[in-house]
Amino acid sequence: MMNAASVLAFALVVQFSACAGGSTARHYRVPAGVDSTVAQMADSLARTIFIAPQAEEKAETVKQQARQAFVESDSLWRLLESPGPVSELDSLSGLQAYNEAAEMVTRFVDLKRKQSTVQTEKRMVALLDSAIARFRKALMYNPFDLEARGWLARMYRLRADRLKREGDYRQAAETLQKLLRLDKGNHLAYASLAETWFALQEWQQAYDVFRQAERVLQETAFTNVDYVSEDGAEAAPAQIDSTILFSYVFYQGVVQAKLHHADSALSILARALSLAATRQDTLNVHSYIDWINWDDGNIAGSERRDELLALQAEGKYDEAVKGLWQLAGTLKTARARDEIEWRASVLMYQKLGKKAEGVERMHVLIRRLQQGDGGSIADSVRTRYLEDYAIMCHNLGLIYSREKKWQDAYAYFLQATQIDWPDRARSHLEIAKIVQNDPNQVIRHCNQAMAGQEALSLEEKKQMYRLLSRAYLRRGDFEQAKKARYNWLRLNQRKELKSAVD
Repeated sequence: MMNAASVLAFALVVQFSACAGGSTARHYRVPAGVDSTVAQMADSLARTIFIAPQAEEKAETVKQQARQAFVESDSLWRLLESPGPVSELDSLSGLQAYNEAAEMVTRFVDLKRKQSTVQTEKRMVALLDSAIARFRKALMYNPFDLEARGWLARMYRLRADRLKREGDYRQAAETLQKLLRLDKGNHLAYASLAETWFALQEWQQAYDVFRQAERVLQETAFTNVDYVSEDGAEAAPAQIDSTILFSYVFYQGVVQAKLHHADSALSILARALSLAATRQDTLNVHSYIDWINWDDGNIAGSERRDELLALQAEGKYDEAVKGLWQLAGTLKTARARDEIEWRASVLMYQKLGKKAEGVERMHVLIRRLQQGDGGSIADSVRTRYLEDYAIMCHNLGLIYSREKKWQDAYAYFLQATQIDWPDRARSHLEIAKIVQNDPNQVIRHCNQAMAGQEALSLEEKKQMYRLLSRAYLRRGDFEQAKKARYNWLRLNQRKELKSAVD
């Protein structure tokens, strides 16, 4: 029976014979004092894992050239993306991160001044391509160089991030997978691969690899132990970088949300919340939890809302409004539906010129809220809806008033006064202006405007007292007319005094 070494040797001999097509076996060197079988095994192993010193030196040289190309390209990107002229000190800081020569700074600043944006971008792309080619060449010389493989993956990611090329992301993923086959204890490489899958929107793969990144981080914590007792026990528990752990867990929750697994996402994010070390981390987790819960776990609804808000931001109002009304009919909760109907109504009124339709849609929402059918919403949200409705009504009243359509103007102003909003006094004042044929109505609305006069401008206050004075005169209430006129005079004098000071 053959032992293990003999089996391996036999297998290698068979392999060599097959590769040679039955021809004469490959010659190999037998060091002094070594069995020929052992020498043959060593020769076979050398051809698969050992690198000749000359090749290793070439690989290192090419790798250094690739690093240099990356540094130059990255510096150009920084200069291109900077809001204004880049100081030599700022550029130098970026270069020093890669331990490169400070002399490059002046060259890059000069290039920024002399070249157009297009020229600079072409130069950066060329440098990135050059870096990628050199790292690939370095790996041809030394396929076991983990550093070069890590740099190559980074170059693909950079080119993908900056040029938005899907192929580069996939090449980065392939390179990182090869790296992880050689170095399974590198949690940062797992994280980089997970981020690459994330960029490609390969959500399940991103989730699986983020979990692996966390597992490797946890299981390699022993590498952070600097001292053990004589019996081999840890002197202190192995420490884990809590910031990195939080990041891995948080993104597991984010990716589960991308997969529309609301319950799983919320469970993972609750765990991330317990790991959050900073206020910003805590806010980020809460923000994502709120996003998932916007329509009681209807993540598709949350995503669609974001898409429609993006259309609105791009000025595509017709498309956004149409989508909002469609979305409203698919939502699970009254709270989410009300928000979408409010957004659609305001857009119709403000951006599409459909003021009558917008205010009518808003009226339906307000009636529902007033009847208690709006679900559980925050007081601040309810107040926002009411105020926007009142503003719509008031502004429509102004439009109809300018057109001398008094009945419509009165109706909208009166509707605005039914809402407790900060500028309600203005609506009362506008009513007083258009009902001057009825002194009692003028007095009633002016007095109501006076109750909220802190919202009125100086000119509006003067209008209010002038209307009051005339209305009291017509009604024969001379004492009240005199008081109103004196108030009007005081305000007038205040304006004149201010003008004189100015």
